[in-house]
Amino acid sequence: FDVKLNGNAIDLNVLDFQRGETIRNEKVGGVLTGHNEIYVNASPPLSENTLEHGIRVKFYQDNTLIIDRTVWADQGALVSGTISFNHSQTEEASHDH
Repeated sequence: FDVKLNGNAIDLNVLDFQRGETIRNEKVGGVLTGHNEIYVNASPPLSENTLEHGIRVKFYQDNTLIIDRTVWADQGALVSGTISFNHSQTEEASHDH
């Protein structure tokens, strides 16, 4: 399971997780003012090769939802994709992601 923001890996401290589990990182660095990209890549377990799989990505700024998108893959395929978004930074914003 890989997640990158603007080409830089995000450490999620996850070795194994289950379908439907939420993984959070509230201290994401490297968010740019303007255009950003989040890349996700995950390999579903072989035992679930008949199922469709998705990774839902949510990005928040100051508890306000900025993006909520899902990357999908067909039966047993690698779930991989890039989500683009624009970010505007306020002077005194705290960054909860």
